Amino acid sequence: MKLNALIIICGACCLSTATAAEKMAQWPGLWMIDVTRTGDFCYQHSHQVALWRSDASEPQALLITNRKHQRKLRLRWPSKQNVLVWPNKQMPLLSNAAYLIQSGDNFSTLSVNQLPNTLKNYNDISAWFERQGCSSQLDLLQQMKNPDQVFQ
Repeated sequence: MKLNALIIICGACCLSTATAAEKMAQWPGLWMIDVTRTGDFCYQHSHQVALWRSDASEPQALLITNRKHQRKLRLRWPSKQNVLVWPNKQMPLLSNAAYLIQSGDNFSTLSVNQLPNTLKNYNDISAWFERQGCSSQLDLLQQMKNPDQVFQ
């Protein structure tokens, strides 16, 4: 994947500090799921969601399970690749769903919520993130210098 595509996924174009490449290695972007953390994740249907890991020194086996349907998907995460686009064709990301993600020896549970199309500005989206429990994403959103650009 090209850096420009990753910048769009991350929302790194709007960050006030660090270059996009540095930011990707340090912290996942707004639409990126940190596979090592359990919690809530909010996504916007019009943006590409990706999986993120800080250590990409080795290839890694990845198992994603939809908790409701018990549908499983096994993937191989290549070395030197911090980002892996969410495999929507094989495992659609569904709102109000829970996923178990096994990345190597790490297990995390992810609850996902799709942003309503009616939310268009920073204040409304920030409040919605907070209500949904998407605190990591809210923290990242608050660090952006032009957060409204992310939702256009």
